[in-house]
Amino acid sequence: MQTNHEITAATHYSDATKRFLLAAKRAEITVLEQLSSNCRIVISVRNMVHALQRERGATNIYLASKGDRFAGQRATHIEASCEAESMLRSQLKSLYLTDSHDTANPRLLSSITLALQGIDYLPVLREQARNLTLSPLDSTRAYCRLVAGLLTVIFEAADIASDPVITRLLVALFNFMQGKEYAGQERAWGLLALQRRILTSACVTSSAHYNTPSSITLPCLMNSPAPAIKRLMSF
Repeated sequence: MQTNHEITAATHYSDATKRFLLAAKRAEITVLEQLSSNCRIVISVRNMVHALQRERGATNIYLASKGDRFAGQRATHIEASCEAESMLRSQLKSLYLTDSHDTANPRLLSSITLALQGIDYLPVLREQARNLTLSPLDSTRAYCRLVAGLLTVIFEAADIASDPVITRLLVALFNFMQGKEYAGQERAWGLLALQRRILTSACVTSSAHYNTPSSITLPCLMNSPAPAIKRLMSF
């Protein structure tokens, strides 16, 4: 509640001062609305990444076994991925493809565009896997590129966040998901090596590439606030 002194002072503000005050409040509201939108997108992207990682694992086993194993599990994971994709597209359409959201960050929109290009290719990738016309190695690489594009969206959302607390949480989430992805990729390359009974040069190179960054990602995550880590672990 304003005091009598504040009310009296407010009556002496010039018209320009009042207009700038209102403009500042509107700008603050706009920033908070954009932050809220970005956080909702991050949640949808997180769910999409998790679903694709599970789909990637089931697809690898399906391809490595020449279709003899994990056909049912793969179908289940594809269904979950489609649900996550539908939710993500719905969120993106409602938040960014309207006349009222023409001030979105261009870097974030560019990262979303690149991620959607990869998602648009998913039906072709799944059809090739179903027909066993795709090698496990090529399948792994395709899914890895897709997940990398989605992780870029989270990185950009964290980079442009205006609230320091939210920024720290988003950075912690990005590092957690990146470490999780590195572990998943290392496991995928290990599966390919076991399936072939030999460590091919591609598997060795990929495993070494994804093993090193995890030693950097996890310490970054552990520097985040404890409550943030606890929430991330529930993911």
